[in-house]
Amino acid sequence: MGEINVLHVGGYTSTNIGNAFYNLGIRHVLKSLGKEINLFTTSDLQSYAWSRFNTKKASSFDPCKYFTNMDYIIWSGPMLGTMYVKKWINILRKANAVGTKIICMSAGGNRYTREEIEEVRSILKEFRLYALFSRDFETYENYKDLFEHSYSGICCAFYIPEYFKSWKLDVEPYVVFNFEQHTEPLFVKANEGFEFAEKWGGAELRPLSKRRFIQKEYPDFVFGGLNIIRTKNTCFEPAQKKYYGKNVYLSDTPEDYLNIYANAEAVFSDRVHTCVGALSQGVPTMFMGETPRANLFKRIAGEKFSDIYRQPTTIAVSDLDMERENLRIKLREVLT
Repeated sequence: MGEINVLHVGGYTSTNIGNAFYNLGIRHVLKSLGKEINLFTTSDLQSYAWSRFNTKKASSFDPCKYFTNMDYIIWSGPMLGTMYVKKWINILRKANAVGTKIICMSAGGNRYTREEIEEVRSILKEFRLYALFSRDFETYENYKDLFEHSYSGICCAFYIPEYFKSWKLDVEPYVVFNFEQHTEPLFVKANEGFEFAEKWGGAELRPLSKRRFIQKEYPDFVFGGLNIIRTKNTCFEPAQKKYYGKNVYLSDTPEDYLNIYANAEAVFSDRVHTCVGALSQGVPTMFMGETPRANLFKRIAGEKFSDIYRQPTTIAVSDLDMERENLRIKLREVLT
């Protein structure tokens, strides 16, 4: 076969920089297949971002609705939620009508409830779906029969070590705090220095008030002397001005986030892809959130899955190498 035209519809990164991590991973692995691929990219329109600037009555222009001459269209992220699938119905119908093959890649659900799964399946049964590359085992099991090809894959953000090279920061040792849904945890010193033993310390975690932070005092350092760098994942302004503490990083440049994680002693976050960005680079990481989207950790962590909720945890580089290569092999097979 000659050149292949592929349109990748990525996640909207201004609302969550973590979407950029798997967007870049998908583009990287496609370019690494050794095939003649013309890769085109566009962004999936998100209702949250739209609502910040206009009313629901206003119409929007969504480039991904107007694709033409594409062999494949790749739909990525936690798209297998009811509201996302409903938004895509017309695009899926168009793809089937013009012969564009539909690939769901780095794919996951939203709520992972039985109700969501039944609603999504009832919608997707209408379409001819070509390939599923799930990012967690639950997604694979619930939707694999709806696709011509199905593979229990990984989140493509785990390709970070292949497409990103970190550079050294000349700063004092630090940890990263990234909390969007909860107040910052209050860690206590466990031992002299920075140690993560079985009893590495205590942390109090409380839900974040919709209107204000409950916590008023912010520490400058934790664990007896480690500085804190705080990352925020959204470029949208909060409903009202808030004080987030010192050493805050906010940007729409994913590489800087990845470099901050790479240089950290450890990363603590209630954001799934913040933790993926750190884990994939071998940085001790603790997930302190409450979303079923964290199923993607189970797919690559195995027996260590529960550990990531209890203490800073790492994943063997060799395990990730194998998972990345296996996905690449399968993707090469289906892109014919």
